[in-house]
Formats: sequence, structure tokens, C-alpha cells
Amino acid sequence: MSNDDSSKWGFYLPSFREPDYSKMEELYEKMSSPAQAMFENIVERIQKFEENLPNDLQAAGNLVNGPGVTFLIDKVAYMDPDIILFSGLRSSDGAVVELVQHISQLNLLLTALPRKDDTTKPRRKIGFLPRE
Repeated sequence: MSNDDSSKWGFYLPSFREPDYSKMEELYEKMSSPAQAMFENIVERIQKFEENLPNDLQAAGNLVNGPGVTFLIDKVAYMDPDIILFSGLRSSDGAVVELVQHISQLNLLLTALPRKDDTTKPRRKIGFLPRE
């Protein structure tokens, strides 16, 4: 029955387009791995943040929920289905730190700290690792 025929029944049936199934697999993958989706968002944000830093500053992270530890992020990774991992050095004393964080509790403040290495060389970039 066409849309024109529906008027004789006293109601209108709206037309609709066939869904675009070409991206369904990608969408399903993101839905089945919230950690991967969060990881991809974090990668994008950090890369944009680093792009705008002058060479004498280094990207760092500050844990917003908790004691407010600032650390130089070396690596970011994820574990399915819902864990994000950060590793690096605590800025106050250089201690090695690793944060294992559930995606629902993630609050990361990106900040910039003065570099302590040779600023004539390119700045160290944060590394992004595939799934753990």
C-alpha cells in the first residue's frame, strides 16, 4: 500500500528511508566495548591538547576525583569492557604511577608542566597502546 492509499483508511503512514547499515558493525563494536570508545575519545582530546602546547611545556594529567595527584602521562591503554589505564611519573617526586580507572569514574584534567629535559629536542608525546 502506498502512502496515498493510507488516506482512505483515515490515517497517514509516513514514509521512511532504509537504514544505512554500512556503519552498523563499527557502531556495534563501540557499543560492545565502552572502554574502547572512551579510549578513542581520550586519545583525540590528548592529541589536540598536545598540538597547542609550546615546546617548553609537557602534557600531564591531574586526577580530579581523589587527592589531586598530578602526573606526567607516559601511556594510555584500555581493558575491555570498561577499564582505562594511565601510567607515568608523579610530578612531585618522579615516582612511577599507574591508574586503573573504571570509565564511569573517569575525570582527568589535562594540564601542562614545564619540561625538565632538553627543550631544544622535540617534546615527548604520550603513547597510546592497543587493548591490554
